[in-house]
Amino acid sequence: MISQSTFGKMPDGTAVKQFCLSNHQGVSVEILSLGGVIVCFETQFYPDTPNQRHFPSATLEAGKELYSVTEYEVLF
Repeated sequence: MISQSTFGKMPDGTAVKQFCLSNHQGVSVEILSLGGVIVCFETQFYPDTPNQRHFPSATLEAGKELYSVTEYEVLF
């Protein structure tokens, strides 16, 4: 899925657009039209967790903390 919104404007008034690309597996990337800047690259806990009973719960209960690390490798 691709969505588009206005991120802001350049000093000359040119609109800067933000595009969000996401898939059904819970991965999303946000990109700005200003030179193709990647704003964020996110993964979710376990894709489709609410529909898969054998996946761990993605619910964070009050008073509990969550620590997570996601690593990416970009090759050019």
